[in-house]
Amino acid sequence: MDEAKRTANRRRRLDASRLRSVFVGAPNGIALLDGEGRIVDANPSLCALFGCLPEALLDVALTGLMHPDDAEGVRELLGAALLRPRPARRLEVRCVRADGTSRWAELSVSNIEDGDDDHWTVAQVQDIQQRREADERLRRGDERNAALADELRRHNVQLRDTNLRLRRFASLASHDLSAPLASISGVLAQLQRRSGDRLEPQDRELLAAGRERAESMRGLVQDILEYARGATTMLQHDDVDLGAIAEQAIAALGHDAAAREPLVHLEELPTVRGDREQLLRLMRNLLENAVKFAGPGVRPELQIDVRRRPYHWEVGVSDNGPGVADADRDRIFRPLERAHSPSVSGSGLGLAICAEVVSRHGGEIWVEPGRAGGSRFAFTLPKEPHMDGPFEREG
Repeated sequence: MDEAKRTANRRRRLDASRLRSVFVGAPNGIALLDGEGRIVDANPSLCALFGCLPEALLDVALTGLMHPDDAEGVRELLGAALLRPRPARRLEVRCVRADGTSRWAELSVSNIEDGDDDHWTVAQVQDIQQRREADERLRRGDERNAALADELRRHNVQLRDTNLRLRRFASLASHDLSAPLASISGVLAQLQRRSGDRLEPQDRELLAAGRERAESMRGLVQDILEYARGATTMLQHDDVDLGAIAEQAIAALGHDAAAREPLVHLEELPTVRGDREQLLRLMRNLLENAVKFAGPGVRPELQIDVRRRPYHWEVGVSDNGPGVADADRDRIFRPLERAHSPSVSGSGLGLAICAEVVSRHGGEIWVEPGRAGGSRFAFTLPKEPHMDGPFEREG
């Protein structure tokens, strides 16, 4: 044998040795198949996948190692490999192990030709059991989440319907209570006028206290009626000049506020699309609230400002009052919740009405510390009309 042939043989043995090392050390299962799809050789990873020794796999048809429901797909995959020089498509199958259990694997088959014109079919098997289990957990999780989302939507619909029924009831009840309370207040006022000095001072004080309580109750009933109507009436979308609304609200401050001569600084406000009456009520409530909680003996000083945001306007009403504690900043916007002493007049519905108006216009309302002390009540209004939905404040 000449030197060239000896060199070629050494190279062939070296290549064969390298290929054998790759075959044995491959992390995925590899099987060499004959023309009938029977296993001629199997690497250690394939034996580990099926849980058996190499001898148990030799001369066994590859299809016989698969779940019966997957056997036909494996046969088609083997047939396709004989027709293509390139690797055939991949197939996810269930491999039946020696102990009878099954594991999901990804099977690919290719047909190769060695230097002696021999054709070999190579099957590669990758264990994907953990991936399939993870996918299954995700699928079940998605199904649970979808079911929970459907249930949440149903509950939201029921809650919205319940709230609307409760508000309609509150509206009817408040309307029916207004007339008797007005009559009681009127009768008490008439008794005060007619009694003159004929009553003892204590009796006159009782009569005055009764009239005061009746008027307070009338105010509460009117606020409940206003709050109930807030969510049950259709919004009117018109061009509303917030500056004109603010000026009207300032002029409408009650007698108690006027007596304290509040000082109001008003910036130029934009025109928005919204319901004029509701926005007026919003501004009036915020201003009255700011004046009401100014410290005793302190002249109320208010600032109405505006900040331009990419998608909405932010309007703020600042005061020189005592401020709002951190723990109360969310609570004060709930119906009948109050952060200060009961001695301060009010029904506890003013800020709840503000929150309802802002929410229906697609905005958000909150309170934050003022720059010079006191509080700044801020709300957002979208630059485009919004039909009764949530609005997310930008950071």
